[in-house]
Order: sequence, then C-alpha cells, then structure tokens
Amino acid sequence: IPVATNPCGNISFTIPGVLNEDQGIARLDWNISARNNVFFRYFATDYRAPVAFDPTNILPQGQTASQFSRFQTLAVGNTFSFNSGIVNSFHLTGTRLAINRGPSTQMINPADVGINIPSPIPNGLVLGISSGYFSTGGGSQMPGHFINNLFQIADDVDILRGRQQFSFGVNFMKMQLNYLSTFQSNGQFTFGGAFSGDNLADFMLGTPSVYVQGNPEAENWRYTYFGLYFHDNVKVTRKLTLNAGIRWEPYWPSRDAMHRGSHFDYNDFINNVHSTVFPTAPAGLTYCGDPNTPCSFANNKLLDFSPRIGLIWDPTGHGTFTVRSGYGLFYDSPEMYFFDRYADNSPYGSAVSLTKPTGGLTNPYLGQTVPPFPLPFPTAGSTNAFFPTNGVYINNGFDMHPMYAQNWNMSIEKQFGANWMVSATYLGSKTTHIWAAYEANPGLDVPVPANALAGCTPGQAPSTSNTNCRRSLYVANPTVGQFFSNLTSAWDGANAEYDGLLLSTRHRFSDNFTLLANGTWSHCISDADFAGELTNSRPTLYPSPVNAPDFANLALDRGNCGFDVRRNANISLVVNSPKMDGFAGRILNNWQLAPLITYRSGLYFTALTGVDTGLTGATTSFKDRPNQIGDPFSGSCANGAAVGTRNCWFNTAAFTAPAAGTFGDVGRDSISGPDAFQFDAAISRKFAVTEGKELQFRFEAFNILNHPILGNPNASENSASFGLIQSQIGDGRTFQGALKFLF
Repeated sequence: IPVATNPCGNISFTIPGVLNEDQGIARLDWNISARNNVFFRYFATDYRAPVAFDPTNILPQGQTASQFSRFQTLAVGNTFSFNSGIVNSFHLTGTRLAINRGPSTQMINPADVGINIPSPIPNGLVLGISSGYFSTGGGSQMPGHFINNLFQIADDVDILRGRQQFSFGVNFMKMQLNYLSTFQSNGQFTFGGAFSGDNLADFMLGTPSVYVQGNPEAENWRYTYFGLYFHDNVKVTRKLTLNAGIRWEPYWPSRDAMHRGSHFDYNDFINNVHSTVFPTAPAGLTYCGDPNTPCSFANNKLLDFSPRIGLIWDPTGHGTFTVRSGYGLFYDSPEMYFFDRYADNSPYGSAVSLTKPTGGLTNPYLGQTVPPFPLPFPTAGSTNAFFPTNGVYINNGFDMHPMYAQNWNMSIEKQFGANWMVSATYLGSKTTHIWAAYEANPGLDVPVPANALAGCTPGQAPSTSNTNCRRSLYVANPTVGQFFSNLTSAWDGANAEYDGLLLSTRHRFSDNFTLLANGTWSHCISDADFAGELTNSRPTLYPSPVNAPDFANLALDRGNCGFDVRRNANISLVVNSPKMDGFAGRILNNWQLAPLITYRSGLYFTALTGVDTGLTGATTSFKDRPNQIGDPFSGSCANGAAVGTRNCWFNTAAFTAPAAGTFGDVGRDSISGPDAFQFDAAISRKFAVTEGKELQFRFEAFNILNHPILGNPNASENSASFGLIQSQIGDGRTFQGALKFLF
C-alpha cells in the first residue's frame, strides 16, 4: 500500500478500466402463408473487462475483478390463425449466461505475506478494514464461474366471439444455476475495531474481529416452473367492459442436483437425534435422504391460484371520460440464488467462523485444529465427513411459502379537446410472505456457562471475544453446540404495504409537439426488505427452554421500505421544427428537440453503531443500531457544518451507542437521503440524400447541468465520516453522438 503524500493521510488512486463488448444478432421471418408465420432470433454478446495489477498499490485489486461474460439467447415462434376468431401463438426460448471472474494472476495470497492458513487459491487475499479505510480483494473478486441456463415453452390461444374474448395458455420453464465461487477459500479477515476501538489500529495490531474460511462454494440448482391461465374479457354494454381470469402456479422448490444443503431442527438437537446420511454430523442436522427431509428442504405448494378482475367504464359513452379499476393476486417465482449458501453448510462447504481468533492475523487457527481446506466432496454414509467446530450454517423451515402480492388500482381519465388527456390513479398493494432472515443461534447476554469446554472461560462476562461460548446452542449443550456458530434462518412472515397517487397529463403529437408529465406521491412500509440471498440476519429473542424465534420481535422492525421513494416526477417533451419553404427550410426543417427532466425524493437508510453492541454475533452490521437522543434533522454537526449539507447530512449528536448487550431504539430506514434531479436532452435531424436514402444525425446530453446525484451518507456511528456524504450515483455531464444511414 503506498504511503500517503498529503497531511490528512488520504490515498487517492485510479482504477484502470478496459471494457470491450461485441454484439451480434441474426433474425429470420418466414411468412408461410397469410395465416401462418414463423420467426427466428439469435442474439449473442461478449463482454470483457480485464483488471490490471499494480505492484506498487494493491488497493485497486480490492475494488474490481477481471470478468469475461457471454450471453446468448435463441427464440423461435409460430403464429397460426385458424380463422378470423382463433389465433394460436407458440414460443420456444433458450438463454445462457456464462460469467468468469477473478483477480489478476499477479495478485498475492495469504501465504505470500506470512499468514499461516491454507491458501489453495494462488491469487487472492480478502482482507477488509471498514469504516472508510481500505480492503484488499473481496468475495466478488475471488475466482469463480457462474452459468445460468433457461429453457422455456409457451403457448397462448385467443378466441374472439362477438363481444367476448377468451384467452388461455400454458408456460413451462426449466432453469439451471451452476456456479463455483472461491470467495472464502483463502479465508476472509474483517477488522472492526473490536480491540482498540479503531478499525485501522486493529489492522496494525494484527487483531481481526472475525475470520472465516471454508471450501469453495459449488452449487448446481435446478428449478421447474409451470403456469396455466384462463382469461375472459366481455363488453357487457357499450359503456362497460369486464375482465376476469385465474392463473394456476404450483410451487416446486428449487433443489441442488448434488443434494447439497442441510436442515436444522432444535428438538432433534435437544434429543440427540443424528442423521442417517452423515452419522458423524452434530445432532439436529439432517440431509437429503434422511427420513422426513425433502431434498429441496422445503415442501411443495400445489394449490397456488392467482385470481384477477377488472372493469372499464365509460360513463358518457363518448370515449372522453373513463374509469378503470382492477385487482389481482400475483405469486413470485423465488430466486434460486436465495439459498445459495447451502453449499457452505458442512460437510460440503464446511466454513469456519472465528470471532477474535487467538492467533490474530498471523495464525488465526492457533489452539485449534486446522481444517485441511479444500476438503473432498462428502458421500452419503461417509463416517469421515468433516464437521468443524464453530461451523456456519443457513437453514429454513420446510413450510416456506412463496411471496405473493395483491395489487389494486382505480384511475380516472379525462380528455380535454382533441389532444390533451389528464388522469389520476390510486395504486395499492400488499406483499405477503416476504423472505427475510434471523439469527437462530445468537450470543446470549449471559456469562459463559459453568460447563463450558476448553477454549471458553466459565463465568466470564459477555463480550465480543466470547460470542461462540455464549451462543444459544452452546449454552443449551456445549458438547454439541460447539459445532455451531452462525445459524442464519429464513423467515417468510414479513409483509409490506404500498399506497400511491399517480397524476399525469399528456399531449399527443400535434402542433409539432408531444408532452408527457407525471408525478407520484407514495409510501411503502414493510417488516423487512427482500435481500436477494439468505446471508444477512437480525438478532431475535428466544424464550427458554424452547428455541423458537420471537417473530413478533422481528415484526417490531417495521419501517419504511428501503426503496421507498415518496415523491417522483418526470417531464418529457418532443418538439419538431415547423415546416418551411425555400432556403430557410433547408436549414430549419426536420429538426427534433427532446428534453427530459426527472426528480425523486431521497432513499431511506438506517443509522448504525457499526459494531456488535448487542453481543449477538449476528451476520450483518445492520443489526446493531444506536439510541436516538435528539432530532437528527436540526442543528449542526461537530465539524460546524449545517444539517442537510454534504459534510453534515444529519446531526450525528442525535445518536449514541446503547449499553453493551442491548439494542438501540432507532427505527429501520428512518432517515431520508438526498433528493435527485437530472436534466437530459437530445437533438436530432434527418437529411434526405437521394430517393430511398436518408442520413440521420442525433446528439444527446445527459446531466446537462452537471448536477451531482449524491448517495446516502455514511451511517456507521463508529466511523470518522459518520453523517458525511462521500459518494454520488450516476455520472457527470456526458455527451454522445450518432450517425445512421438508411437505404
């Protein structure tokens, strides 16, 4: 790492970017007859972004990785008209996305710098000093490949009979997700200020707060989707149209082709019930092949039906005043990637998580058995499958429900004159069974138990250095509980509600211009936001003696959605130059100007302590929040800057860390970030070259005013930049031009 050359100690560096992309498309349209046509489409794109290695500065390696991606899609379709009232559409689609990533081949690994751990990957060092300092590599910079395959068959039939239109169809998809990631193969070191109170000082002392290492994460997910629908549209009268339909979407959970994953049951843990597939597994764990354990670790849901109904009413019958209303229930097709960490569960991933490792950075396994990573793939019935102490697991209940949303709306549209239209629309929705997570094996705020095993000090007061000695399972049974650290579990009980008012006006193209303007006022509230994968968890309270989460406590986290945008407005205008004759026409004709103005209010975020003040050892820093002792939106910061500015977005003195072993009272997503405004424009002109040939010129400017769209401020109380905005979203002023020749 280079030495800073300025008195503040800051290091600025540039990340070289080399991006190349090639795209190609092939298409075929065949009109077999007036009633029968076939189309064929093939599209492919290659994306290459190599990363350079600087032997004098390792920091750029912590920000990006080399990437080569190839995406291909093939689509074949047939439309056949049996007669004027019956049309059938058939589609066959296949897609493949293959991504290969990794650091430079010159990147160092832990063994190169004297860290005494297994380092099976030649190039890769994952070490992070958070709170505004630096990192060398990361999980997404380590070598890996990711392949998505999808095959789809769909058929739709439309039947017209007088005032009625019937539609029905079927959709079938097979999906695969195959990947290998070495994100923790060489270990991951996190320095969080647990020893000195400062993250960088901890790094200089060589005292990481957390160390994690495990097998490469390899998964081969398989998912099948099937949908069958029927829809009916009836023009009841000249003024009223009704439509209704229903869709059947049975849910078959995705599963790993190699049967990776496990299920944890607390009652089996207490009753010392062991797996028959892996007899040496700790009590409480079962696997694919064990009695009453489905290989997808979730049960099928075959009775998922989605009704929808709507109406269109024209009170006057003149087509200038319309009332529309509708309701629908829509199931989500769950992401295969949500359970990707199943591959980390022992004995497949066999990840080890050490809090404040005794040997520090130099020898984190000091005093412990060093796992011989990478471990061989375990086979069913094996008696030598490896189960480390302090193992990391993810888990979910068998009765997980797919998420679904109920949407309803009502709009009023009124036309004024020949070209103006205004509308007001109410939008509402409720989302049920949002997938979230909780820590099912938290560190309890109790002394280390008297029957603690070697490596734990009986009676020791709770601290971040003895988290694994105070975890719920360890306190219940140290002999078996020592094999578990984080047990991140899925929770499908979160809900969300959204209400919005959309106002819009538009002028269709006439008098050489068209205009569209709209604005939305809305509010979204949820118990939790869907995070994309089952890794980050929240602490919960556990009543004794039954280890069941207090889900009511999880629901107390209810607050603004992370994507809640209260106000949103857009104005777009397209103006054509009027037609002129003679010399003036040659200069001024065929010009088009298209400005676009966008605005949105700020995105919400949560104030954090940045450290494990709750002493739970949960897997994400958002768990620990400060207490609010003042108004964060008034006054000024300690640096003298006024609230609402880049150097003081909120009053940092309004927050204070809670006492050790307790949780703060700050609500989730209770602070709003900066608003966003952008002005773009495009100008173009057509030039007639000869008959049948035309030249088109287009010039575009994005963010003409060069107005920065600021990101949210640093929200961690333990950071020196707490409350400061240090990032921006999007680019500065950008210009681009294009020429197109048509012949």
